[in-house]
Amino acid sequence: MTRSMMPRFAHYRIPRRVGRLGRLFAALAAFPASLVAQAPPSPDTPRLFIEAFRSNDSVARRAAEEIRVAVQRRVPSTCLWVLTTSFIESARASGQPDDFGHTWTWDDLREVARAYRADAIIDLSVGQGADSIEIQVIRVRPIETGAAMALPVVRAATLAGAIARLADAIARDTVLLQRRSTSNAHPPDNVRCS
Repeated sequence: MTRSMMPRFAHYRIPRRVGRLGRLFAALAAFPASLVAQAPPSPDTPRLFIEAFRSNDSVARRAAEEIRVAVQRRVPSTCLWVLTTSFIESARASGQPDDFGHTWTWDDLREVARAYRADAIIDLSVGQGADSIEIQVIRVRPIETGAAMALPVVRAATLAGAIARLADAIARDTVLLQRRSTSNAHPPDNVRCS
């Protein structure tokens, strides 16, 4: 590029300090907005782990990722903290917890949920019905004695429709929205949780 083709300001030297600051702003701009926008929960905010690791089904895992985002859009983080896909992927990449080398068992799943400090787990499996997509959902608590609870099967003509219906059902689930027992704190008056 010749000097005559360069913008007028291109030949000026930018101070090193401004260059570093510019790189910092560029990195922050590239950072996912969902991670920046969601503040950490208070100690009594219930934490939800939505997953599909008990199978090797890539459709179920993709559905779990999309349901995490859909629930985050429907429920304020002050009412329900949904563990994000980036959190789960970074924890798994760091080796905490291990991949276990196979599809996860209920014991593996509970161990992971305890490591993530989750209060509840939503386990998904996706299937194809005669003319619909079906998502089977099991809600379980990470504690060893917690019984697994099969929730109604979600059916829709498309995967996106089934994801939307399931996200709506999770957003209305009063068991998931129960506050932790660490305090009697409630969300702010202008935030509705159920």
